[in-house]
Amino acid sequence: MLACAALTMAAMVALAPPVPAAARGRTVGERTVRNLETRVLGPAHALEHARERRAERRAIRRWLSLSPAKRKRLIRARRLTLHAASAGPASEVGSWESPFSLPVHAIHSAVLPTGKVMIWSYPFQATNTAPRALETHAYIWDPAKGTGSDAFHEVTPPANEFSAHAMIFCSGGSLLADGRLLTSGGTLYWPNQDRPLWAGLKDVWTFDPWDETWTRQPDTARGRWYPTQTELPDGRTLFLGGYDENGEQAVDTDLEVFRASPDPHGIGQVKLFPSGERNTGTYPHAFTMPNGQVLMAGQRSQDNALLTVTKKGPDGKPVDVFEWTDTERSSWRTQGTAILEPAGPAGSTRVTLIGGTDPSNRDEAAAHTPPRDTTQTIDIAHLANGWLPAASMKVARSNFNSVVLPDGSVVAVGGSNGNSDAEGLYASWDDHRSRQIEIRDPATGQWRLGPAQQEDRAYHSTAVLLPDGRVLSGGDDRSGMRTSDTAEIYSPPYLFRGPRPLIGAVPANLRWGEPFRVGSSSNATRAVLMAPGVTTHGAEMQARHVELAITRRDSSGLNAIAPPSGGVAPPGWYMLFLLSKDGVPSVARWVHVEGTWVAPAPPPQVRFGSKTLVQVRASYLHLHNGAVAFDVANGNRFRAPTHAALRLTGTAAQRAGLDGAVATDVVLPSTGTAKVHIRLGRKRSAFVRKHGQVPAMLTLRVRDPSGNVRKVKRAVTVLAPRR
Repeated sequence: MLACAALTMAAMVALAPPVPAAARGRTVGERTVRNLETRVLGPAHALEHARERRAERRAIRRWLSLSPAKRKRLIRARRLTLHAASAGPASEVGSWESPFSLPVHAIHSAVLPTGKVMIWSYPFQATNTAPRALETHAYIWDPAKGTGSDAFHEVTPPANEFSAHAMIFCSGGSLLADGRLLTSGGTLYWPNQDRPLWAGLKDVWTFDPWDETWTRQPDTARGRWYPTQTELPDGRTLFLGGYDENGEQAVDTDLEVFRASPDPHGIGQVKLFPSGERNTGTYPHAFTMPNGQVLMAGQRSQDNALLTVTKKGPDGKPVDVFEWTDTERSSWRTQGTAILEPAGPAGSTRVTLIGGTDPSNRDEAAAHTPPRDTTQTIDIAHLANGWLPAASMKVARSNFNSVVLPDGSVVAVGGSNGNSDAEGLYASWDDHRSRQIEIRDPATGQWRLGPAQQEDRAYHSTAVLLPDGRVLSGGDDRSGMRTSDTAEIYSPPYLFRGPRPLIGAVPANLRWGEPFRVGSSSNATRAVLMAPGVTTHGAEMQARHVELAITRRDSSGLNAIAPPSGGVAPPGWYMLFLLSKDGVPSVARWVHVEGTWVAPAPPPQVRFGSKTLVQVRASYLHLHNGAVAFDVANGNRFRAPTHAALRLTGTAAQRAGLDGAVATDVVLPSTGTAKVHIRLGRKRSAFVRKHGQVPAMLTLRVRDPSGNVRKVKRAVTVLAPRR
């Protein structure tokens, strides 16, 4: 891996003129370094380095100006500040539960659509100095059974040609559209004196979470150690990066795509696309975007590009192209994390890089490369803006995990103090500051510290969101801790802010764009889909937060609309959470999203023909008990709402002020007759009895199912009762 420092050093050697021996060893000026880095690394990256050097110089000057006593007080205050958050109310910072034992290191973690979690790694060593076995052990944890040993059972993969149990440790991992776990690559051998560098397996495996069986799939063309997987909008899976099988730590530049068999135990296909060849490094961060492209964002500065997957062919149908287009380079963030930012129902176009290390910042005297606390965000909808700085964490971290929560907040879990010659990627702080979780507020984007775990969790640790809204954190196999492992569970602040919404009936299968109803308690106001996490080495390859559009809220539930496309929500199983106005999530319900919803065709329009076919079957209306009654026949093959109005006519009624209409509403049956009653009232009834018979006009306003209204008029005579 070529770091910034190596690039800069090579350029200095190439560009510097010969100098006398007496002049060697002089300090290089800031302007010289800045100009050189601008040419070698680009303006944006060089500017960030300059700012970091300036801040470092200021901090050193301030520190040196302090008295020894003041320095001691500041160190003590720093430690108190870091740990003060643990005493905050749980509704603001959350809380950790006590650690529990794991049967294997949680170096890989995958949340399965059964609600269970798979963890896998090489097996525990008999002693801390015993050699590691070249095989994978995998276990299923069922949260419903608690955290005791009976909550775990083994699902170790079968043998391959290199080991008794295929070494899918350091593989890529993601879920297929049908919920199967898919892994690619792994560790070919443990480096030794004869083969000192890492090399990758070609293995591809699937695991069925329902019957818990493994199936060997076709190999990749070359080995992959530390590869990345990303599900595409059409359900295929992209394989990127990782070291190949040759033992020279050379990156596999192939771009390959896996297409699954519809049979859960069938054999799929791995296809190589030469057009996508690129050095993408190890565990690059990759995200499927709403427009169907894939954004690669780090870890190295040069690992920034958009991958166009398909274009329209001559017949208008999509054709595979797999073409890369470079985007602006990010800061160098090896061992950092990346998230697809939460967004609205149309999907997220923003990715944020968090923490990590820059190899060019290595302190040779201390033999240490420090971690970063900074973050930066890119929006593919506004690529011209490039990478923009975002809020910094309170604790600088590398080799940690970032988890997006249902309410849109983000937690940073664990982490190392960069890397050092003494501790490698497990470098720690004396005050264990990275044990404290950090929480990013979804409204302000600012970070705050939360309570601390009981153990350091850095390199080879994982953290994933559970279906009940809590976060599982486990792993870290540092030297001296290879005979056992533990996990801890974090309850975020939202679990201490009031009652959870309850989920009632919900469809098990949804199609993109489909309206659907979720039964719920009255305190539910939002609905989100959360793709289950599949993570290792700080590289999350599956999780995403998808906000759902809500079209109606009432006391019995919500009307929602499924995500609009596979770019917003790639096909597969999701955890559906309902949230209250305070962001409290329900326990999730699993739903499957795949396929385009086609709105049902509207029913054929039913309307009147050329004739209304409504008739009043009377010319004389008899007054009886203050009302008149008559039959109306409907010859149409639909029910017809009707407004019937009767108005007395003639000069006498007009002079008496009784020529206003009296009315009633009735629904005429399909191809039938209805009896209609209209009350005349006391004055009109007396007027009819006085005159014996009175002319009148009967008007029917009849409406068809399409909303068309027609009038039917009939001149009638109202007769007084016989004496």
